[in-house]
Amino acid sequence: STWGDFKNVGGNTTPLGLCYLAGALRRNKVEVCIDDAFVLRRSIAQIVDSIRNYCPDIIGISSTSILFEDVKGLAKSIKEHFSLPLIIGGPHVTISPEDAMKSGFFDYGVIGEGEHSIVEIVQYSKGERPLDSIKGIIFRDGKLLKRTGSRPVVNDLDSLPLPAIDLLPPLGKYSPQAFTYRNRPVGYIITS
Repeated sequence: STWGDFKNVGGNTTPLGLCYLAGALRRNKVEVCIDDAFVLRRSIAQIVDSIRNYCPDIIGISSTSILFEDVKGLAKSIKEHFSLPLIIGGPHVTISPEDAMKSGFFDYGVIGEGEHSIVEIVQYSKGERPLDSIKGIIFRDGKLLKRTGSRPVVNDLDSLPLPAIDLLPPLGKYSPQAFTYRNRPVGYIITS
């Protein structure tokens, strides 16, 4: 709804960050699903139905700053229908953690790279570790927001599992950004 007449301008690139998070969860024997509601153009009601059908224990949402108002509306609806922990990740919470959390809809915010933090939040939810031991998050403690220490950057990229791109809709649904010269399905190859 943010874009109005411009909703078809630009591209829809694969959410590679989400795929890396899913890969990290899978490596730790956590069942995971990616519902790329943006590229599938799902309404909030359709997203709520998808959550109801999947029956997750935790829900995570990634957001840029420009989409954050829409994401807050989604989070509000999720909280009205489910009593599940809700995690916000992505660029907005990374650059403005307190702003991302002040709406009250999110229980945890992952600041920066989340491949380790997301696994540790799941471990916390199972009673396997204390919440304040998880680096790189902001969380709600009653009415207070608490930030843990910064998580070090992952220097050994080979230590990360492969991204779970098989959880995405067909790659033909993705297209390059508007500044590219052709509108074709796109995927990424990252090398080091």
